[in-house]
Amino acid sequence: MKMKQNGKKLSFYLLLCLTLLLSACSGTSNKQEEPAAQSTNSSSANKEPLVQQHKYGETIVPENPQRIVSIALDDMLLSLDLPIVYASTWGENHYLANKLKEKNVEVDNVLDNIINFERILAAAPDLIIAADWIEQADYDKLSKIAPTLLFVRDEWQLEIVKIAQYTNKEEQAQTVLEANLKQAEQAREMIKQASKENATVAFLRTNDKTAFLWFPFPKESAEKNYIDVLYNELGMEPDRLTGELMKQNPNEQYGVELSLEKLPEIDADYLFVTAGSSGKSEESNKKMLDRLAEIEKLKVWQEIPAVKNGHVYKVSARHWMTNGPYADEMKINDVVQSLTK
Repeated sequence: MKMKQNGKKLSFYLLLCLTLLLSACSGTSNKQEEPAAQSTNSSSANKEPLVQQHKYGETIVPENPQRIVSIALDDMLLSLDLPIVYASTWGENHYLANKLKEKNVEVDNVLDNIINFERILAAAPDLIIAADWIEQADYDKLSKIAPTLLFVRDEWQLEIVKIAQYTNKEEQAQTVLEANLKQAEQAREMIKQASKENATVAFLRTNDKTAFLWFPFPKESAEKNYIDVLYNELGMEPDRLTGELMKQNPNEQYGVELSLEKLPEIDADYLFVTAGSSGKSEESNKKMLDRLAEIEKLKVWQEIPAVKNGHVYKVSARHWMTNGPYADEMKINDVVQSLTK
């Protein structure tokens, strides 16, 4: 398989994050990259508390929290082995449900961005760590329960470093990043040996009457598209149609909607397909999976080259349509298992 020029190298952005983390651990990083300390009298013998500046103000971070509430960031927090007592997970049938159960974490599902404040209050947290998509009104309510920190889930390689610095988990974050890099390296080699030379790949999410063709983000981007592991971590190449549509639609960062009639133009050697969402109900996702089954019977679907060659692989939206270290691990496993059968 033809791999990107950086295919045999470690991921640029993961390396950058790991470098920042190691610099912070050694005390040599730029102060602008570290959590800020609250200004106090310099003669004070007490350790200055860390302060997070975020879009809704600032939060003084409690030292050594023992009861943490997670709102849609359970992937990163579990990977850091933080003491989570309650998790508002993103969608039903969560891909980390078993891991949360093993940790005796009380779980509630966040659907339509509705947060259960009563259950969070009952959990008696000393720290809340939430995805930054929450509204200010929700943040204000949460911050009355416990100090609340905000992080961007789609920038998990960078944000896990910041969470680690606030919670004294730098070594664990280093382990997580290194494991992700090692897995990607090993997967690239396995895919290269098992796949045809110069092979290409595309990723679709089918909807009711259309299909969304996903684009890869630039490898230097802090924000990660859901399907970036295919291209940036595993070094695979987009098919001709994906490349052309990226050039024709420079303002469409995530991808473009295709009519079903255009599906046969996808000439990727390997096609990954999903339906539904990580954040929807089981009923909603079942509806979309049933619709995918109907689309698969259509002539336009049967005319896709990858379909004709038996190189179509269905994957779960529960972990593909989100980001995090565990989600990325599962995505890489999906690709390796599909292409090395």
